[in-house]
Amino acid sequence: MRRMFIHVVLIFFTLCWPTHCFSAQPEPGTSPDSGKVLPASSREAPHMQLGETSFDFGEVLEGSIVSHDFIVWNIGTGVLKIDQVGPTCACLKADFDESIPPGGTGRITLTVDISDHKGPLERTVGVLANDPADDDATLSVKGTGIAAGAP
Repeated sequence: MRRMFIHVVLIFFTLCWPTHCFSAQPEPGTSPDSGKVLPASSREAPHMQLGETSFDFGEVLEGSIVSHDFIVWNIGTGVLKIDQVGPTCACLKADFDESIPPGGTGRITLTVDISDHKGPLERTVGVLANDPADDDATLSVKGTGIAAGAP
């Protein structure tokens, strides 16, 4: 049974660029969170590290389309292959880099269509990759759809 360890996804307006994208890239074989060197056995294969797992896009006008880029680091020494990013509904689309070289950075972009949706909205996607230590993750996005002209 696979263990889901990452929960929430990021979404942003279509033309916005998240400021965290400009943060420094971790060195291969190190964790971006702590900078600690991973054990040799963990560095001999691809290792997926997500910059964040959730995103709250706040209040969005009904009929809008919002998107957010999730940053993926490969902190292992093998090529990281993202096999699948599975949306949970038709209103959610995913685009992603399928192959990330050792020490490289990739993106998973989630786009949500808020057409005809009012009120709270939360969606998740499962991410499957060839990381032998943990081959799956969950990203989530949430927000609130409001009617045009609402206060």
